[in-house]
Amino acid sequence: MQIEHRSKRYADGSVEVRLLMQASSALDTQAPWPKEYIQKFNLVLNGELIFEGRLEAGMAPDPFFVFRIRESSPGDSLQIAWLDTQGKKDQLHIRLP
Repeated sequence: MQIEHRSKRYADGSVEVRLLMQASSALDTQAPWPKEYIQKFNLVLNGELIFEGRLEAGMAPDPFFVFRIRESSPGDSLQIAWLDTQGKKDQLHIRLP
């Protein structure tokens, strides 16, 4: 799995984060859902869990999420960790604008 991200800070101090979670394998067009997809993902801001999500097979194979973090400072650390249906774990660390 691969995650692309973009983030933008607004005048009110909040930060919008956009995540595109891309499947690393080709999709089987005959299957009703992808064989490999992100099952669980967490967002951790400066060491504190702020979101925990569980995804099901009916989700898009390359889900796109947009969320805002209201209380953050420039340079804060956001960790995005995920687990897929094959048991693969990975994480991405980004610095907020």
